[in-house]
Amino acid sequence: MQRRTKTMNKILISICFLASLSLQAQQFVGGGIIEFEFKVSMHKLMKEQSPEWYEKMKDKTPKFDIHYNNLLFNDSQSLFTEGREPDVKTRSFWYGTSNENYIYNDFNKHTYTASKQVYEETFLLNDSTRKIVWKLTNDTRNIAGYECKKAVGWMFDTVYIVAFYTDKIICPGGPESITGLPGMILGAAIPRIYSTWFATKVDLTPVKEGSIRIPTKGKKISFKELQIKLTETFKDWGKGSMVLRSLI
Repeated sequence: MQRRTKTMNKILISICFLASLSLQAQQFVGGGIIEFEFKVSMHKLMKEQSPEWYEKMKDKTPKFDIHYNNLLFNDSQSLFTEGREPDVKTRSFWYGTSNENYIYNDFNKHTYTASKQVYEETFLLNDSTRKIVWKLTNDTRNIAGYECKKAVGWMFDTVYIVAFYTDKIICPGGPESITGLPGMILGAAIPRIYSTWFATKVDLTPVKEGSIRIPTKGKKISFKELQIKLTETFKDWGKGSMVLRSLI
């Protein structure tokens, strides 16, 4: 009987140990800050917008436009903000105008609020969370120390997105308005605007209360009104990449 009791105790200890390891592996965190590197292939963009301009300016323009953003998040909301300056300043006149965007997502209410700068104007957009139709795959990629699963999706019906998310962080957030997967998106690419977002640092220290604030700066505008405004502003710039970039 004593031997049986000892055996049962060993089994229970083993089960508890395995359960503890499982919980650690899941790492279901309640918040933190993620730094994203935003990179744009400027040569491809220039060539699309104006082949003649591209030939004249390609040797004077860096191949990539790079800047950094921070994503503050907890279980139910996130705020995408500007981050540190890059080591080598390469921001273009176009993408530099959108670095001061602030994008807030409330995952419980399924709402989205964004303060978007377009040249000298700032607009405040309140809308429902961006609808992205996702398809999960079995492919994986390591990003910032996390094994991430690949998903492909469609935004605005025709815009193709590739994303990599980790289910070790349960917040369904991601860079800008790219959200909606069963875990945090640590990498994303939108080929149509030659742009990528990849996490470079993940700090799982919970953010201070009040750090995640709903943006309030800018002239209130609807999504449709903003789309019309952007189309008029960038009417001389080719295939609409600039409009799309500002709507994400």
